[in-house]
Amino acid sequence: MNEITFKYGVVPEYFFDAGSHFKNDIVKELLKSLFATPIFATAMRHTTVGLIERNIQNLINGIKLYIDQKGTGWHEYINAVIFNLNTSINTSGYSAYFLNHGVNALLPPDVIYAESKDITLNERIERLNDAVKKVKERNIQAGETSKQYYNRKRKERHYEIGDKVMMFFKNRRVGMPEKLLPKYKGPYIVKEVCSRDNYVIQLLNPMRNERKAPITVHVERLKPYYEALLLPTD
Repeated sequence: MNEITFKYGVVPEYFFDAGSHFKNDIVKELLKSLFATPIFATAMRHTTVGLIERNIQNLINGIKLYIDQKGTGWHEYINAVIFNLNTSINTSGYSAYFLNHGVNALLPPDVIYAESKDITLNERIERLNDAVKKVKERNIQAGETSKQYYNRKRKERHYEIGDKVMMFFKNRRVGMPEKLLPKYKGPYIVKEVCSRDNYVIQLLNPMRNERKAPITVHVERLKPYYEALLLPTD
């Protein structure tokens, strides 16, 4: 609320990852009071929030330059790192600061050496509208390029309600080699088809310590489940 709403106003849609802390009652009530709609990324599918993941990685890389040997002290430099990222020219040709304010941030060299160039409010609005238009066009082009690259290796898979599937998951156990552990869990049953890429599945015959509630997963984490063929013992 303090970092977003009171600085930028109400945002109609909020994009979250699949973390459970974004689905608790407090967040639900807060979004309801703001008349905002939550949109959740697919669990364990980082490409659905690729831009956010890239920005987080850039932030981590920047903080690494300032932390001490104990891994502490980063909080003293995080605002400087964020400012550096916001004022850097990205692949859109503009900085995030410019796209928010319509002008570039003034840095010490600008104050000392640059000539004063006052612009009118109309000029700032026109410049910002032109930049936003170009960024949207470039985002569409970048999306199409990424889509073509992604589809080269994509395997089309479709499931219907009631199909049995296995789900890929990262299986890690202390003292066990990860390569020798099972990579798929199941069987699950498809409960709902959300879209071409997302399905709601539920574990069949869950154990006491296993999750019983349905979950939403990306189609690329699924593969068909085949019943074991029992050979006659006679």
